[in-house]
Amino acid sequence: MSRFRFKVPRVSGTQASILLILTLGLKWLLMRQDGFPNDLIHSLNLILIVMSLILIVILIVQTFNDLIAVLKRASAGVSYLIKSFCGIKSAKAPEIYVRDLFDAYAEKFDAHLVTTLGYQVPQQMLNIVQQSITTPKTFKILDLGCGTGLCAVALKPITDSIVGIDLSAPMLEKADERQLYDALICNSLIKAHQYYQQEFNLVVSADVLIYFGDLTEVFEVVLQVLEEKGYFIFSLEESQGEPWIVKKNGRYAHNRNYVITQAQRFKLTVVTISKQTQRFEDGKPVIGDIYLLQRNSISPQLTA
Repeated sequence: MSRFRFKVPRVSGTQASILLILTLGLKWLLMRQDGFPNDLIHSLNLILIVMSLILIVILIVQTFNDLIAVLKRASAGVSYLIKSFCGIKSAKAPEIYVRDLFDAYAEKFDAHLVTTLGYQVPQQMLNIVQQSITTPKTFKILDLGCGTGLCAVALKPITDSIVGIDLSAPMLEKADERQLYDALICNSLIKAHQYYQQEFNLVVSADVLIYFGDLTEVFEVVLQVLEEKGYFIFSLEESQGEPWIVKKNGRYAHNRNYVITQAQRFKLTVVTISKQTQRFEDGKPVIGDIYLLQRNSISPQLTA
């Protein structure tokens, strides 16, 4: 499998800033030249003034556009969290909110999640796969929402090929440092089928689907990337009431009956469901379910 790298966009306005500095520098030098005719100096000076004004306008426009983009991103996240706090349901968290959250979290993610919060889901997933799938198998894995690559570390004993996809470029940079992935894709996990079709016999998603309420489009994508008889293992936080709820912290929790019904709808067989303490939050255990499903030979027709 070929390896390719994600791209991080450059800072907007950099070239315009450099050109403006050069233009002002040339204007400063020109004003200190005595050997040129006054008419020539005047003309060149006028050209440089016009160029400087054009570049200043470009920078103002770009700065304004960048400010508007930042405000839009911030408002999307704030709006989502306010709705969550008030109990207003959304089908999933906005991608802008999730991306910005983990872009800012990337540097301290591993230390905070593993050391401070006692996060154990990747190791729990490895244990479940090894205990539940008795036929010896080396898996070709797709890691949905791979983050910094904690699943790749935990699942090394059962794979010789693993691909990761994640919204956050800074998180992917950390994952790339581990040198465990064959490929890393900077995109939403629900776009995974645009890169692969029925190429994996194990799809994993650890502590990621808690940003989805309605799991329909997740299951649709998994069926497109998972080969027949392949497995899908994922973690969810536990809800005892409605099919799914959005909590005040913006994370979703799911009722087990809802997940089982969705699996049956998409002709995915439930191999096992394991209740686990996935991590700690404010000193209290966060209880959730880890689901191991298997794709049947015949899958339903998916809606467009």
